[in-house]
Amino acid sequence: MHFLQTITVLSAAVAVSVSAIPTGAADPFNGLTKRTLTGVQLTQCDLSGAQLPKKGSSPQVPDPSSGTRLSTVVIGRGTQNYTCSPGSKDRPKSAGAVAMLYDASCLAAYHSSLLHELTGGFLQWKDSVTLLAAAIAGRISNEHLLIGHHYFSDSTTPVFDFRINGKPDIIFSSKKANVPAPDHSVKGVNNEGFGAVDWLKLESKSGTVGFKEAYRMITAGGNPPPTCENQKEGSFTVDYAAEYWFYS
Repeated sequence: MHFLQTITVLSAAVAVSVSAIPTGAADPFNGLTKRTLTGVQLTQCDLSGAQLPKKGSSPQVPDPSSGTRLSTVVIGRGTQNYTCSPGSKDRPKSAGAVAMLYDASCLAAYHSSLLHELTGGFLQWKDSVTLLAAAIAGRISNEHLLIGHHYFSDSTTPVFDFRINGKPDIIFSSKKANVPAPDHSVKGVNNEGFGAVDWLKLESKSGTVGFKEAYRMITAGGNPPPTCENQKEGSFTVDYAAEYWFYS
């Protein structure tokens, strides 16, 4: 997707999410500490009314634990990483993932259906284009849209690191539960590929600051081919995007 198209889509997302914000007061944005040039909040919206996505059929990921509250929602865009024995019939083995995390709290709070559509759209954009669009939007609004990074600290520990903008929050996690992504999920770039990675519930591990558990939902792409037969390299990546919901 061309850069101008990307900016247009991001701008439309912001406009629609803002249009859904309740406007009972004379100034609906009174009291917001962060404003764009037109007085519209883009990030860090109140998530008290946001609902974790559900599949249309069973099985479902387990509900958030009692006593937790939703604190952050992001769209992650990056790659799922795999290793292979080239030319073999073995299944590719997971080697973690890396992604950049973009604040989606206002979409989750006020226009979740648009958020779910945008997640698949993010997969179609190159990381460099997405970063540039976020940087320009952030410069205009004086807000940080890129708020974290996702990586693995070892083969079994997904990490979500939100310390890039001066916050202390980071979650070291382990998989609590997984369910297959719905059949209608975006399979990959241009909807071509081997399907969307599972939806997950993750629980925090030692070293975590600020969170108790997390979810990977509304996934797009990321699955590897079923075997290594056509792989010429010992390692490879598959583009993916997903929503991540964090509970404190």
